[in-house]
Amino acid sequence: MTHATQRLCLWAGVAMAPLFFVGFLLAHFLPPPSPALSAGEVAAFYELRRTGIRIGMLIVLGASALLAPFFVVISVQLRRIEDRHAPMTYVQLVTGGCLVLEFIFPVMTWQAAAFRPDRDPGVIQALNDLAWLPFVGVVSTFILQVIAIGIVILRDGREDPVFPRWAGYLNLWVPAGMAPGAFCVFTQQGPFAWNGLLAFWAILVTFFVWFCAMSYLLHR
Repeated sequence: MTHATQRLCLWAGVAMAPLFFVGFLLAHFLPPPSPALSAGEVAAFYELRRTGIRIGMLIVLGASALLAPFFVVISVQLRRIEDRHAPMTYVQLVTGGCLVLEFIFPVMTWQAAAFRPDRDPGVIQALNDLAWLPFVGVVSTFILQVIAIGIVILRDGREDPVFPRWAGYLNLWVPAGMAPGAFCVFTQQGPFAWNGLLAFWAILVTFFVWFCAMSYLLHR
């Protein structure tokens, strides 16, 4: 892959972040609606914000796909370290593809919840749950992805490494910030709820720091 192609893939990924932010703002998903809302309250939320949810999630849908070329560039650089046999590079690529789908499926579930205004409130609430729980709670693939990246970076023994060693430690630190999201299935209130301090905001900050750091290093 040429340098120009890699830069194109990198900047496609970088464009994902502001598009995600704009989409979630338009949908009124920042901050997320509380999981403790009743079925009637959830239905009213979607009724009042139906157009914003549809447009916002359409933007997020497109933004999600831009992560794929970003992860490809990471794999290209990891392959330089692992050389011919590159198991961790492929682990990163596969789990990165899973993350893209883990964004896309919740987005389309939110779209389904907003699709029919006459739908039973209980069904809308169930669709809302089915979107937010995996969006926040499925963290295992990303955790495996960053662990693979960290291992490869720290195993780079050359004098002029592809990535600095601190990037390896950063990737091995990321799981600590992501893991609380998995506990959102146990509670509707508090720091581990899908709108909580640990299960949502800590994940958001952790992912943002990781994404900015990797974008900078790939560009460098």
